Amino acid sequence: MARRSWLASQLLLLWACQTSPPAEPVALVEEPTIYQYPKDSLWRGHPLRPDHPDYIHNAYPNYSDSIFALLQSQEDFNYPYGKSEEEVQFFLYQLESKRRARIRYLMGLNIPMRPSAMAQKRYLNLSSRGLKEIPYELGRLQSLEELLLKYNKIQRFSTSLYQCKALKRLDLSSNQLQELPNSIYQLRKLENLSLRDNKLKFLPTGFSQLRELRSLDLSNSHRSMAGAYNNFRYLPSAVYRLPKLEKLLLQRLPLQQFAINVQQMKSLRVLSIAGCYQLPLDNNLKLLAQLPHLEVLDISFLGRQTLPKSIERFKHLKVLIWQEENGVNEQAIKALKKILPNTRIYWGAPGEKRPFLRANSIETIIQ
Repeated sequence: MARRSWLASQLLLLWACQTSPPAEPVALVEEPTIYQYPKDSLWRGHPLRPDHPDYIHNAYPNYSDSIFALLQSQEDFNYPYGKSEEEVQFFLYQLESKRRARIRYLMGLNIPMRPSAMAQKRYLNLSSRGLKEIPYELGRLQSLEELLLKYNKIQRFSTSLYQCKALKRLDLSSNQLQELPNSIYQLRKLENLSLRDNKLKFLPTGFSQLRELRSLDLSNSHRSMAGAYNNFRYLPSAVYRLPKLEKLLLQRLPLQQFAINVQQMKSLRVLSIAGCYQLPLDNNLKLLAQLPHLEVLDISFLGRQTLPKSIERFKHLKVLIWQEENGVNEQAIKALKKILPNTRIYWGAPGEKRPFLRANSIETIIQ
């Protein structure tokens, strides 16, 4: 009898399992759409927290923007939702270590940290520092007027420089720049720009909007560098449209021809085509003679012992520089002085006295 009762109870249980509705699935806990900080005592008021007012704004010491980017790019860390206090603390320690390392790096470059020092910084020389990028913290130096970044390994132009509203001189020579952004015109007060010995082949159209630019150097230091460094076969059209350009250095470029719109450069006073041996001199001198205010012309190292007849069109020149590797024929110089009696002529072999066009002002060159 007991055995029958047990079997009946088992059958009844089996029937109940088959006829009862399935259980509701367990709802998964969704990740919150906004960041939650389970340990407020740890995060509240911490300067590494992204929403801290001093994180991006002007605080001392300056907190690196790279830390902010790091916070946003952490795929394996949930800000620190669902993490233990020890894990959060270790993450903060890593961020703080990187921040301190960045500050030491900037101090080593003599980039000021305090707001008062930033406001007073007018000149900064970061040449020969082995830089591979332009420090974005330079954008905080809004009173900076002169910035030298030559002899580094910089490959990309930094748009953070647009914040340097007072910048007038920028030297990026001897780097590895292959292009410039079209937005470079935002350096609205830039007057002197050196791009010597880079790897440029063209200039963006926005380059023509550098309305205050007066001096531009696109040269190479050696003729053999043209293939691997600045490789302009034709002068970029943006250069012709620079309204205040007074000094243009195109030394040792593989230039083949000036455009007919060279006449647009009505402010140009100093031009160097030294070492541009691929340039047909006679036809191009005829074009350059149309520059109304040209006062200084450098036609050195073109491998010539005589000059074409078109040189007679430069009666208005004040300074003519003509030097060759093996010297210049003295008889040709005597004839040239008769053609251009009011022009001071520097001639001879390398090492002879000649004005240094790159470093001197136009007034110094002429005097």
